[in-house]
Amino acid sequence: MPEFSTSFNISFIRKGNFTYKVFRGNFDSYNGYAIVDKPGSEHIVEHMHHIPDECTIFDFSGYFYETIKHVQPGQSESFFENTDIQSVLVKTNPDVEYLHFLVLQQIRGKYPVKIAIDILVMELLEWFLDRITDQTDHKALNTNLKKHHLQTIEQAKNYISHNYIEDISLTDIAGYCHVSPFHFSRIFKKVTDYSPYQFLLDTRLKNAEFLIRNSNLQLKEISYQSGFNCKEHFNEAFRKKFGCPPSVYRKNF
Repeated sequence: MPEFSTSFNISFIRKGNFTYKVFRGNFDSYNGYAIVDKPGSEHIVEHMHHIPDECTIFDFSGYFYETIKHVQPGQSESFFENTDIQSVLVKTNPDVEYLHFLVLQQIRGKYPVKIAIDILVMELLEWFLDRITDQTDHKALNTNLKKHHLQTIEQAKNYISHNYIEDISLTDIAGYCHVSPFHFSRIFKKVTDYSPYQFLLDTRLKNAEFLIRNSNLQLKEISYQSGFNCKEHFNEAFRKKFGCPPSVYRKNF
């Protein structure tokens, strides 16, 4: 039966696989994607497999929605103004998946800090607003690959999120998922578009960037807390991703 979104929301897909049928589109939805809905949008959900679907839904108030509609510049403007677009499917990346992980950590923690959650959600929202209309073509994955290995990808990402500080190897991640390293590397790249190493590196760099902007920790400590054992490697990797070394990034922020 049709369901209606009464608010502007972002559904971050954690587990499972389902078809999200909307006006002028059917979204093949699984981990690695998020669905952005405008208020009043109609959809039908069809579950694909026996594995229960899990999503984190970020639900924004009507007042907040009206505010970002009028103050948010750039490509998201067409999303808000086009009445034919009610929902979009957005492919995520290690940066925003790590922000999502931090939000869940805060919420599930013994003493959640509201302002910390708010800061993370605002950064997550900005990420989506920057990419909200550049999401028209999504590659179709083989049905058997999704049926047998989406759980593998979910487990691998969960392992990386909880262990990125450690010196983990491909064998460690594949072993956690009960898959051979060779097979795991192939399916991870096919589903996520990232090699396991690149996903791990981007997670570490996002953590470092977040700490540079939101803490007074010394860069040496940030490097260590982000899983880098070599200062030179940290500086070079950070420069490649963000366009400048960590010290310059902190000064310019």
